[in-house]
Amino acid sequence: NIADPFELFIKVEAKVVEPEFPRVQYNLRLRTKDPEPIVVDVEVIGVYNYIGDKTEYDKELNQEFMEKEAIHFLFMSARQMISITTSQMGMQPVTLNIPKYDNVQIITEEKPDKE
Repeated sequence: NIADPFELFIKVEAKVVEPEFPRVQYNLRLRTKDPEPIVVDVEVIGVYNYIGDKTEYDKELNQEFMEKEAIHFLFMSARQMISITTSQMGMQPVTLNIPKYDNVQIITEEKPDKE
């Protein structure tokens, strides 16, 4: 039996995929921590193109964009999907607060070297 409303504790992971400059991909995954009354496992992907004066990948700029923009935008999409899905289950929609950057596990996937 699920309390209505209930608090959902999630683990947030952000993966940075560096395919080709000027494009950068961020994968944001939200999963419930055990034990929870429902299981949530949502991953949203955002692909961004750099527009500016730089001609090669800048790790600091990428880090700043991820901290201030990408995680926020992707989290908003994931939160909306979770809210709509739980609402359609006949439950009060689950709401989640945007996580602080310090609480997000960052995984960097370096692009493979070209031979």
